[in-house]
Amino acid sequence: MEKNQSLELNKLEVVYQGSIIAVQGATLSVPAKSIVALLGVNGAGKTTTLRAISGFLGIDNARVTDGTIVFCGETLNNKMPHEVVECGIVLVPEREKIFATLTVTENLQGCLKGAASNWSKQVETIFHFFPILYERRNQVAGYLSGGERQMLAISNALLCSPTLLLVDELSLGLAPMTVEHLMERIQALNKELGLSILMVEQTAAALNIAEYGYVMENGHVVFGGTAEQLLKHQNVQEFYLGISEKGTKSYREVKQYRRTRRWMG
Repeated sequence: MEKNQSLELNKLEVVYQGSIIAVQGATLSVPAKSIVALLGVNGAGKTTTLRAISGFLGIDNARVTDGTIVFCGETLNNKMPHEVVECGIVLVPEREKIFATLTVTENLQGCLKGAASNWSKQVETIFHFFPILYERRNQVAGYLSGGERQMLAISNALLCSPTLLLVDELSLGLAPMTVEHLMERIQALNKELGLSILMVEQTAAALNIAEYGYVMENGHVVFGGTAEQLLKHQNVQEFYLGISEKGTKSYREVKQYRRTRRWMG
């Protein structure tokens, strides 16, 4: 019987330094072969949630202290990162985690896993999804554009043969056209490879390709629904699109609104 390949977080609690609660009672689900968005402002607990899933809490002196993280029927609470990768979950961290002094090809070789022949096939697949990386294959990665560096970071993660890809702040610091292209590539990975994808974002851009989404605030998941439901939700429009009944607000007005308005669910 095939395992249930969904990711399930049930009442997750994460505590830093034994006393600071960063995530409290968070419940969410990533069905197999789906794209799910997790939205929230800076400091909401989104990245901590991804680190809890991927096993990277230890570097920040944090632990899962309550609730469960279950993937393919296996509980992942406080597993080491390499153990989580072996389960099929790979994290693409924020801010372009690549080897800037190496070429594109050397970056990909640094993620070699298994036989070299298998690596060659994987790289062919990567160049299919990101043809610009083939053109830049001999270029030093530090000279790539921001979008190209994000493509390389995703490619490095793909070489670990994930079933579920965790993508942290893909759009951070990038131009809207670049973000749109990257979102199209993420959607292609989902459709052609059957990858499950959990995307963390501060903006609503991911809702254009996601089937489902959640909003996190102050360590709590405060709202969940289909992407269409979130895009139509007044709070999402005001918090993440800067739109009110009167039209578009300035960034300063939106930021102030975030501090004063509470979710009503």
